[in-house]
Amino acid sequence: MLAASESAIDSADYAYGIAATNQYEQSINYAFAEGIRIALEAGRPLASELFATAKDKDQFAFKGAYEPNAGEPKYPWEHPWAYGDGAFQYFRVMILLIL
Repeated sequence: MLAASESAIDSADYAYGIAATNQYEQSINYAFAEGIRIALEAGRPLASELFATAKDKDQFAFKGAYEPNAGEPKYPWEHPWAYGDGAFQYFRVMILLIL
């Protein structure tokens, strides 16, 4: 599954995948999603910043080093991961003023 996701991300422009946990864990509560909300509220424009903030704010996220979609399962830890080049804005806003 991960190999298929990586392949799809590699072949697409502006594609970046993130997950709250690896393939053999369940996400605990809404901690990772809350981190995404905090990043959006803080106006962090890059996809990679969205992931970094979500992982940082997730109190259940393992903070050490591990490969994407890897890490030793140990409750209550999650292993959030990201894949791809997240150096692009995930939202583009256009404002049209009609006078």
